[in-house]
Amino acid sequence: MSDIIIKAQRSSEITQTCSGPAWDRVWPALEALSGLTLSSLNSSARETVEAQLAAVNQITAAYDIEVEADYKHLTDSDALDILGRIDAVAQLCIDSEAERVIQELDTAGRKLPVAAIKEVREHRDIFVPLLMRTLEQAILRVRNCDKREENASFFAILLLTELEVIEAFPTLLEMLRLPDEGPFDLFGDGIHDLVAPILARFSGDSVSEIGQIVQDTNVNIYVRWSAVQTYKYLVRDELISRQVAVDVLHRHFQECAENEDYDMLAPLACELGDLAAETAAESIRSAFQRNLVDESIVNLAFIESQIAAGEETVERELENCRPTGMPDTITELSRWAAFREEPPRPPRKPNPQPTRIPRPHRLTSDVSRSKVVTSISGGHKVGRNDSCPCGSGKKFKRCCR
Repeated sequence: MSDIIIKAQRSSEITQTCSGPAWDRVWPALEALSGLTLSSLNSSARETVEAQLAAVNQITAAYDIEVEADYKHLTDSDALDILGRIDAVAQLCIDSEAERVIQELDTAGRKLPVAAIKEVREHRDIFVPLLMRTLEQAILRVRNCDKREENASFFAILLLTELEVIEAFPTLLEMLRLPDEGPFDLFGDGIHDLVAPILARFSGDSVSEIGQIVQDTNVNIYVRWSAVQTYKYLVRDELISRQVAVDVLHRHFQECAENEDYDMLAPLACELGDLAAETAAESIRSAFQRNLVDESIVNLAFIESQIAAGEETVERELENCRPTGMPDTITELSRWAAFREEPPRPPRKPNPQPTRIPRPHRLTSDVSRSKVVTSISGGHKVGRNDSCPCGSGKKFKRCCR
């Protein structure tokens, strides 16, 4: 991990200290930068840093300086000029390194950018504003239909959660409210598994923001499904009572049925079942009897069995919840297939000397041969909104996906 930021921060602290004469800070500020590897900086920053340090040498050349004590001969104006240049150098170093770290997050492929994530953790004060800005800019690009591929916003979501940056919550909510596939553009499949624990970390005992997402038909349906699961986390974390969660979810269920928002009935029924919501049993049964609930997702018998098991169901489901928030981004992403580098393929063995074998029987006709080839070579990637290849008639994202 680079120590450039550490050196630059220390030097900047010295230059900005107000106590004592200016000349007394020049040597410590320069000493803090000693050993700095300028080649690690981007070219623009490196050129500016070299120019500033050359100017410092030019000023000190007019004085007979051999040891630290000789800096007392500097005039106040020269000492302050030097301190200003040193501070500018320190800030350039910090900015250059911060840009490098964000770039490493942005261009991460299948290799998890562990070093960059650790630097973000170590220098929270520097990177939190940059992560916030990264996410805000990504949201703006999605709204403007800019499909540029980038990864920094994905890491920003996780790291802002891990660092528990409360002021990031409105921005995270804005990301979740992006229309259509917008949330997936920034957060990928994290929408399915990580939205609930993230919302639970930031919402506290207030469920109003969660309820607004659940009921907003303009929000992506999968975001709404994930938001529904947040209530279970809040119960597990003892931020709200089980009865409060049941009452809110039951109200959501009734409102969705009344407003013909039928896509939300299955996930709401599942969560009510997980909380063994006996008070909602009749509403759920009625919706199933009216064929309002998608039974390919869940059936009435399962929900009724969950409710009948009572505390046993609740205890099991709460134990199955992930940790709230994002305890460790590196540990979490290390389990993701997307960040498991594919092992190198072994070198191909040279073909052995061909052995004469009997001529194979010919296919009965050219037509049969063409059918065989077509059946194995015509595969194309099925889109999320395409019809499912299994023939169910549902969209792929709602079926075999």
